[in-house]
Formats: sequence, C-alpha cells, structure tokens
Amino acid sequence: GADSVRAPMAGAVTSIAVKPGDRTVKGATVATIEAMKMEHQLRSPRDGIVAAVMAKQGDQVAIRTEIVILEPEG
Repeated sequence: GADSVRAPMAGAVTSIAVKPGDRTVKGATVATIEAMKMEHQLRSPRDGIVAAVMAKQGDQVAIRTEIVILEPEG
C-alpha cells in the first residue's frame, strides 16, 4: 500500500522537494512547512516512488493533512 507524509501541525507549505514519479529514500526531505515561525522539514518514512503531491507551495494546511503520497518501488 501507499504511505503518506502528513503535516505534523497546521502551517504554510514553504517548499515541495519532489514531484510525482520521483524516487525518494527514507529520511529524505520531501516538503517543508512553516508553523509558529519555524520551518519543519517533512521526511520520507521509507524508500519509494512519489505517487502524488497533494499540496503546493503557499498552501495553508491543517494538522495531519496529506502532503505527499508514496507507493512501493517496483
């Protein structure tokens, strides 16, 4: 199944580092959000392929909003 990277808190998406079809590895930064005047890097929970990017730079997101969806490699 697909895993997702979710916002740990409400905030503004300041960057998206991946696009659908990109390969990512566990621990790689896939997006950054700003919350409470601090930037938080969102990291891939495992190796995989980016299936979808659900937010774009400048979006305001709520806590637990899916930002990036991953699918297994191969």
